[in-house]
Amino acid sequence: MHKSVIVVATAVCIVSYSSCTCPNTFNNALLELHYGIVYKGHNTTFNGCVRGNSDITRIVLRTPTMNIFKGTFSNLTVLDYLALDNANLHVIEAQFAENLPKLRTFSASMNQIREIGYNVLNNLPLKNIYLSINTISEIANGAFSGMDLVYLHLNNNELHSINSNWFLNTTIKGLYLSSNHIELLWTETFSGIIGMETLDLGRNKIHYIDCDTFSTQRSLESLFMKGNSLLNLDFDIGSNLQVLDVSFNMIFSTSLERMTNVEAIIILPNPWVCKCLEKLVNESKLLNIKIMQRVAERTQERLNAPICVVADTTCGNNVAPVNTVHREYFRRVHYAKIIRYWVQWRSYPHDFENRNITFKRNWIQCFK
Repeated sequence: MHKSVIVVATAVCIVSYSSCTCPNTFNNALLELHYGIVYKGHNTTFNGCVRGNSDITRIVLRTPTMNIFKGTFSNLTVLDYLALDNANLHVIEAQFAENLPKLRTFSASMNQIREIGYNVLNNLPLKNIYLSINTISEIANGAFSGMDLVYLHLNNNELHSINSNWFLNTTIKGLYLSSNHIELLWTETFSGIIGMETLDLGRNKIHYIDCDTFSTQRSLESLFMKGNSLLNLDFDIGSNLQVLDVSFNMIFSTSLERMTNVEAIIILPNPWVCKCLEKLVNESKLLNIKIMQRVAERTQERLNAPICVVADTTCGNNVAPVNTVHREYFRRVHYAKIIRYWVQWRSYPHDFENRNITFKRNWIQCFK
């Protein structure tokens, strides 16, 4: 039997929070409430705020709501999941949620949130935060300080840089920052993060990485840098990195001398000079590093993606000019979000100029 739902009438707060008991966040808003372990929720109309219920375990907002005011959710002692997705949210105020000791997951994706302030999230016992597909361009110092997170999703936003002060003594296992506008990574960028295992920086505009940016991340296992503007791999990595993805960058010649700890590198497609690619593959064999490639699911895209683009030059100081290599490369292959790409491990004993490639393993990973 489902418990009956009680709609609580609350005061309307217009001027100050101190003069009333409940902020005027909801105006006939539809919320889906879950009680206990029951999967199916109750759709309930709310006015004002949600507080003081010891039975609600999950809340899903079903009505567009512009602002989430201070004190909107409070004293919900068993609430562990709060979803405010696709609700046209613009502002989430500090201390919008108070005394939620069991809250582990907060999601506010697909909104119009521009800023994450201090004490919006870092005062909550969260493990998973989903803020993807917003317009976030500003994050306050300490916004994630002291938190112990499994996942933090900030992908598809408007971030132009990463401030190390966002993370002060912050544990994060998976940090997702793809599809922003980040250009530079400094030595201190991730210095406040502890225990990071996965970092996704794909589809940004990164063209410079300090050599020590990742070297202190001893737990880092997967680093995704696909779809940026890197020219080389001139940066150090942690000792436990298993996969480095630098496909769809601007790499046409590089060395693996700083990559000795990595197990596999997804390094194709890139606008490789053929002789430089051959040199890198030979180096990878000596270092026992697997070279992998992203391959388009569409047949035509596979045919158009070259392994390398300049075959009649040596790999030294006189390699083909960057603009020539890139122009030829991007004339023949493009990188679009609507195309599905797959990762393959390729083994080359190698006739690069004739593209005579031997496949050693079938599809191993799917990527959208």
